Amino acid sequence: MKLVTKPSPQTYKLLRKIHKFSGLTAAVWLLIVATTGILLDHHEWRWLSQTSVNNELMSDQMQRLTPATVMRHISSDGQSIIGGSERGTWYSRDSGNTWVAIKFKGLTGQPQLFDMAQIDSGGITQTYLATDDGLWKLDSSVMMASRLAWQNNAITSLSEGSIPGTLLAVRNHSDLLGYDLASTDVISYDLSTRYLGKLAPLEVGRLVMDIHFGRALPGSWGPLVNDIGGVAMAVLSLTGLAYWWITRSGRRRGISMKTQRGAIRWLFRSHAPIIGVIGAIPILYLSITAIPLNHIYGFLSWADEKVVSAALTPPVYSKLHLEGEIQDAVAWPGDADRLLIATRLGVFETRDRGVNWSESSVQALATGFNGAYLTRRGEWIFAGYSENKNYALNMQQENWVKLKNMPSALTSAAQTSNGWLFKTSRGIFASNAVNGRLNDSGIAFRHAAPGTTIFLLIADIHTGLTIHKEFKWMSDLFAVLAILLVISGPLMWLRRKWV
Repeated sequence: MKLVTKPSPQTYKLLRKIHKFSGLTAAVWLLIVATTGILLDHHEWRWLSQTSVNNELMSDQMQRLTPATVMRHISSDGQSIIGGSERGTWYSRDSGNTWVAIKFKGLTGQPQLFDMAQIDSGGITQTYLATDDGLWKLDSSVMMASRLAWQNNAITSLSEGSIPGTLLAVRNHSDLLGYDLASTDVISYDLSTRYLGKLAPLEVGRLVMDIHFGRALPGSWGPLVNDIGGVAMAVLSLTGLAYWWITRSGRRRGISMKTQRGAIRWLFRSHAPIIGVIGAIPILYLSITAIPLNHIYGFLSWADEKVVSAALTPPVYSKLHLEGEIQDAVAWPGDADRLLIATRLGVFETRDRGVNWSESSVQALATGFNGAYLTRRGEWIFAGYSENKNYALNMQQENWVKLKNMPSALTSAAQTSNGWLFKTSRGIFASNAVNGRLNDSGIAFRHAAPGTTIFLLIADIHTGLTIHKEFKWMSDLFAVLAILLVISGPLMWLRRKWV
């Protein structure tokens, strides 16, 4: 018995009308969404973060995200401050009134900065930089960085190692590596299992976001499948419009179908049985998940505490695969076996060098939040979550303390001769103690990189916020039309496979 039968002539005629109407209505916007979606999948393309555009091009909603992109990591001795992000690395000696770009020896431009380790307490002479092009040491006397290791590799996290004179690095969000500053030896951590223990129940909101952003498949498969869906959507939009235009203009000019048959055959065969079949599944799940994400805040509020049943949970969530998942890592002084890592699903700890992992006690404090920024400065570890949920741990003790009045997620800290500087998305704050009273440091960090990134502009276009703050309803309509195209297209193809 056939599972799918050819549609009747009447059904085929209806499907053809649905497909034509949906395609002509949504094609241009789907082409825009596909192109911008592919670009947003590739944070590693340096130009996306380091090309600036005028803030006036941005929606109000997206402009609020701009300050967080300017500076995520800092190091300071109280007189000079070094700061950076994926947009670059700079230093200032006048409280941020003027910033000068750090020079990277042998490079014409700047790499993306992913993390910064400040080894000497209260100083900047031992500042190390983790970038998309390896590990660098900063010479603070001339403000120039020299390469140490791992050229052409993204070092996505960096902190002081368990032994004095060593660093703990994460390569490509996957590999834990130690680096001996004196001998230049690389210390490997065996994460051959690359799995954490059984995870907590999967939240509905997390699953929807992971599917849309390409994180529901292990490793690099998710972004790759998303790219395939984006390319397919773009090509289908272009070939569909071209097919409609050629046949329509030919009829108007009295050109016979026989004369146009070669072009029509090529367009149909590339549109339907090749690109259409390949891209159908990713286009379908991207379109379905786009609808709740168009209403992200309301959706997450509705989805709060709703979990996916065990029967419906994808296998990739039965245990967290560490490849591509380690956002930050820190080591305990004097204990090479004890490590703390942050992932998008929580903060985990090992006391046997990565053989067994358990959820960190800080995760229980940050109820409702998963991913965190981890920063180690001397004997202190800081865990920064959203919505004022920031914590600190003296590594000689076992109990985390909540940082008082810290606005938004803490992304970095610097111990200076005068106390502490704390970096959040809202500013740089000063305090005389780890959990002391916070004051505005007066450091004008936004002067380091005026404007906003082209990456955020592309995100603004992708969501439709550049058009209108309520464009989300039109985005819903276009998503529904994309779903209709994916459904009607294969059904039509069953009747007319080739021309």
